[in-house]
Amino acid sequence: MTGFIGAHVADVLLSKGYKVRGTSRSASKAQELIHIFNRKHPGGCFDVSIIPDMERADAFHHVLEGVHGIIHTASPVIFFTQEPFKDVIEPARRGTVNILEAALGHGHDIQRVVITSSIVAVAEPKLEPYEYTESDWNAVASAQVEKDGKNVAPTIAYCASKYEAETAAWNFMDQKKPKFDLCTILPTMVYGPHVTHIERADQLNPMNLFLYSIVAGAKELMPDVPAQSFVDVRDVALAHVRALESPEAAGRRFLVTSEMFKWPEVVDILNKAYPGRYDELAQKRADQQLEHRVSNAAAKEKLGMIFTGLERCILDAAVDMVRLYDNIPKEIV
Repeated sequence: MTGFIGAHVADVLLSKGYKVRGTSRSASKAQELIHIFNRKHPGGCFDVSIIPDMERADAFHHVLEGVHGIIHTASPVIFFTQEPFKDVIEPARRGTVNILEAALGHGHDIQRVVITSSIVAVAEPKLEPYEYTESDWNAVASAQVEKDGKNVAPTIAYCASKYEAETAAWNFMDQKKPKFDLCTILPTMVYGPHVTHIERADQLNPMNLFLYSIVAGAKELMPDVPAQSFVDVRDVALAHVRALESPEAAGRRFLVTSEMFKWPEVVDILNKAYPGRYDELAQKRADQQLEHRVSNAAAKEKLGMIFTGLERCILDAAVDMVRLYDNIPKEIV
């Protein structure tokens, strides 16, 4: 729960009065988050169990005593590897199945498990404009990994990992029929502020890292980057918590997304907030077409979500990034 989305999930849970037991691979990250939440939410309602290897079959057995619900956000985000099955796909699938197995065998009080999936588990490539819904699945990525093996594009391997992990979760529910139920949350591109203090650019989550390249004065906008659907990380966290609480969420998938945007819009937002800083970039208008849309109707109807707009999301994310960039010696940027 020390990752980008997980930390926000914990923050929402604590603000609603829950006792939260997080997990982390890193003791230092865990201590940082404990320190932050002890100040923000006093009362000792947050603790962290260190689990160095979440792929171990017994990794979660000892942390489930007295737990009534699970929100599983951990999954490898690796875009550079020569071993897509070993480093990306299998860890995602095994980590997801392990938490479900642990809930089945050791989570005697657990009523619901909420798992973070992704738009990439849904958005199978389409030749014509299309609106994706929760009924869609992206099996193409896994087929491409099977075909290309080690030569597969890293982004395709990541897409396959999310598809494989989520399908493994639903297959588990069908086969084992546990007493708890399952819900999955599928965010689009996630941006927004971090809960933890960011000291280096490589501590940013992958989506914010792309935003950081603009904050740091990217020389041009890539014209081949399509318009995207985004969601604020704080909305993603709230959707997880509401999915944990809502009786109507049982057995459902929820796409969580705000709206479509083009990167020139982001530059305009930054230029308005930081006048003159992005004048040169703002003049380079990338030709980005609106291609596919993502429905958020189910999240609005069943979870009561009202999504944050682009300007607030970008500006709140940019505060830390501008501070970070302004304090880095420019010769190493």
